[in-house]
Amino acid sequence: MAIIIYPPTIDWDYMRQRPQNLMLEFAKNGHRVFYCNMTQSSESSIEQISDNLYLVHNVDIFLKEHIPIIKSSGIPVIVWCSWAMISNTLPEFMPDVTVYDCLDEFTEWLPHEPGMVRSAGIVFCSSDYLLGRLTSTYPEKKVSLLNNACEFARFGSFNGAVRPDDLPEYAGATIGYIGAWAWWIDDELVKKICARFPQNRLVVIGPNLGARLPREHPNFQYLGMKKYEQLVNYLKFIDVCIIPFKINKTTIATNPIKAYEYLAAGKNIVSTAIPELVKMQPLVRIGYDHEQFILQVEESLKNVDEGFREKRDFSRANSWEARYRSVEKVLETEIPGFKEDSAHSSLQKIIPSHDSNFLCIYPIADAVIKSSHPEANFDLSPVFIGRSGRGINRYLLKFDVTDIAREIERAVFAIFVERCSEVQSVKCLEVLKILGKWDEGLVSWKTRPPAEKIPIREFYCQGGAGWVEWDATCLLKEWIECPETNFGMMIKAVIKEKPFIVKGLNRHYGKYYSPKMKIFLKNMTFTKN
Repeated sequence: MAIIIYPPTIDWDYMRQRPQNLMLEFAKNGHRVFYCNMTQSSESSIEQISDNLYLVHNVDIFLKEHIPIIKSSGIPVIVWCSWAMISNTLPEFMPDVTVYDCLDEFTEWLPHEPGMVRSAGIVFCSSDYLLGRLTSTYPEKKVSLLNNACEFARFGSFNGAVRPDDLPEYAGATIGYIGAWAWWIDDELVKKICARFPQNRLVVIGPNLGARLPREHPNFQYLGMKKYEQLVNYLKFIDVCIIPFKINKTTIATNPIKAYEYLAAGKNIVSTAIPELVKMQPLVRIGYDHEQFILQVEESLKNVDEGFREKRDFSRANSWEARYRSVEKVLETEIPGFKEDSAHSSLQKIIPSHDSNFLCIYPIADAVIKSSHPEANFDLSPVFIGRSGRGINRYLLKFDVTDIAREIERAVFAIFVERCSEVQSVKCLEVLKILGKWDEGLVSWKTRPPAEKIPIREFYCQGGAGWVEWDATCLLKEWIECPETNFGMMIKAVIKEKPFIVKGLNRHYGKYYSPKMKIFLKNMTFTKN
């Protein structure tokens, strides 16, 4: 049996998706799985959540203390990666084989894809579109199609499902969408549905990733994000499920998991003309324009039980168990010893760790300010630093250091750079000390606080994803000695003569990729989440 490592990409408990389901199947089939959470903790490094399945809560400790033990076991180590932007961090996990599982088509990921594909010994993808693009772009690589699926045992039965308090009985029917509410949602279509069916309600369940919610319609109800285990309780009381995606480069490549889950529950589905769902006709009704979509919803409401058995049979055949069997065939062929029995005895040394030689703290506030929008606030924006064609961008952040011990050996400030505007160029970033108060929900270019350059070395950042660091020992010691001087830091670009942008990840992306301060103490008596 193998050891499977899933590097930090998405938290285990955040929107159960393909990675979590596949890792569960590996564990069920006897492989030891280490799933690295984005959210990090300094109090424990590893938590066992089921047979053979472990959550890694502190990747720094895992890399330093546990990877050497894993490698010494002689068991094949497979790193399963679904996010191309972290390809250059994967060697830290010392894999015998890297698997790239290409799930989606996002423009910002594409610059990192060549390196990811080159380093991968095995490549899977989730849709016909991705299969065609990957095989034509990388003809030297064998790419295997692996569509998404569903947990049929969960969504194929409503036994024990109870009506949630925030979804009370309603005089009309319930039209529902479960999933991320993001820029790929056709909000104009959603508004038309609300207007056309005023006697029915339209319910949305899932995280809002910045898209507008049509709250002006009284029959629109946004319930927010729910735990994966709760979704079946809501799905039971939805009459028609919709997938109102815009048609663009991202959605033509997607193979929505929600479609398989809706079908497992025997629900009617109406979708826009996403290629992967067009293939599922007649189990899925397709609206090729707004008017046809609305007519399909109307027809679905007339017979909410149509094709019930056929939908469930389809989903039963497209379970995550079935997908694992497809994966197993590929890995067994490509990886010697993949299914051989192994004692895992040396891995018993991998136990939760409660300290290390450093601790990490994370920002309590951050925001981007833009001279192109001098009065606007961008507290939830990704990190943008530098000069664009429209103006200058800077990044502000602040750490709480009130509980940090005084005996510090050194401190390192780090941010994760997602991309640089000129991949081959070496660029320079500079850290400033902020000299006045600011509020992350209010600060703008016009109201930005004063700042001054601090005496720490500049870090020259090269294009591509990766961590960039500064020695911040003197600054942190000053904040500990004089807390009233801690107004945070501002990061700017030194390059001024031409457009140049560094894009990074802010504190809202989860702690692993969040900006952080690594603090090395002389006496490790304190830990801070």
